[in-house]
Amino acid sequence: MTPDELNELSCMLIAYAGEAYAHFNKAIDLASEGDFEASDREVSEGREAIATAHKSQISLLQADATDGVSGMGVLAVHAQDHLMNAMSFENTAKRIVALYRRISAIESRG
Repeated sequence: MTPDELNELSCMLIAYAGEAYAHFNKAIDLASEGDFEASDREVSEGREAIATAHKSQISLLQADATDGVSGMGVLAVHAQDHLMNAMSFENTAKRIVALYRRISAIESRG
């Protein structure tokens, strides 16, 4: 894998991880407004973006394992960091949405 190919994969990983993060953030906003159906759609779209980012990550790891990628540098590490942050935020977002659901259920009872 050439350094340009490595950079392209890294940028794709960053873009999809950022997209996932944005979807999870939107899911929280929608849940805070009580729109749980739209919130669930945002979580689903975030998961799809994570899956796409993960494909780029696998390509990076395979290239490094088989080719000993030259120039595996800061951008690739930065891309990995973005993906891990998005994956962690997914768990946080799901918990926050679940809390909003509980609050909504309690409020509707009383």
